[in-house]
Amino acid sequence: MTTKQENKMSMYLTTRDYTKGIEAEVNTLPGFTEHFGGFENSIVELQKYRDVQEGDNTGFAGQKTQLKDALIVTTMDVVRKLTAFASNTNNLVLGKEIGYVESDLRKAADTLLRDKAQLVYNKAVEQLPSLAPYLVDQPLLDGFLAAIQAYEKAIPKPKLSKNEAKIATENINKTFALADELLAKLDKVMGIIQLAKPGIYNGYSKARALPTSGSGSLALKGSVKDASGNSVANVEIKIAGAVTSPAKLAAGSPAGSAPSTANAMQLTKKTGEKGAFQEKNLADGTYTATATKNGYKPQIINFTVTGGEMTKVDIVLEKE
Repeated sequence: MTTKQENKMSMYLTTRDYTKGIEAEVNTLPGFTEHFGGFENSIVELQKYRDVQEGDNTGFAGQKTQLKDALIVTTMDVVRKLTAFASNTNNLVLGKEIGYVESDLRKAADTLLRDKAQLVYNKAVEQLPSLAPYLVDQPLLDGFLAAIQAYEKAIPKPKLSKNEAKIATENINKTFALADELLAKLDKVMGIIQLAKPGIYNGYSKARALPTSGSGSLALKGSVKDASGNSVANVEIKIAGAVTSPAKLAAGSPAGSAPSTANAMQLTKKTGEKGAFQEKNLADGTYTATATKNGYKPQIINFTVTGGEMTKVDIVLEKE
């Protein structure tokens, strides 16, 4: 996605989350259910196309290091047992074929490591009837094969071909156009309550405001990693807080008082392929960032933006 599209996607997510929160109060408005349901579906489609465009490996990328280590340990265990068998039976061909050392495996490229492990597995299967004294049995080989398959899934997908990238981009553009059309219809429906329910309508309008990506200074720069230090993509970051600066709060409001609905804001971001997110449009104030992704425990942190300086936020997610 382009920067402009990412900004629009952030607005979509913020609008979706706010509107879901007031759905019970507005779901009887004519056309609301149809337009909002279509808008939600468009967001799901956009996220799917973005994952395709970025070659995302959701659910496996963060575990790749652990899976690689596990595969190498298992491969070397079987190599040592096969090497002993080859030596005792004078099977020079087998000994040469599986004569790997651990450093060979650790230096190997992703697909080459998988191929080396698969070769060792295949040779063990061929000799299985004779390997019982060497502590090689079917359960061991079943675990070995499972380790190979798990690692293979974690190998990053190849870059998209030009044609695939073109199709993904076309789908993204079409889905943005559809989402904009549905959102415009939703705007008109929400206009029905502009006078009857001004608080709800104003909250919707604020959520609907498109973030700008102009030349303003960066207010927030963040990163999300797992416990092993690997970047985590496609993490949803909800930023909530008051747009009132600390100085104004001290001058006009009791310390620790919660911001009113009129002054509160909520922004939704999503981490990119390298686990990064950022935002330019934050006024001075104190905010809460909530990071969520399936398979990880939600993480909540507080941060403060002051004096036009950039605030850096680092979030670490733990597996559930």
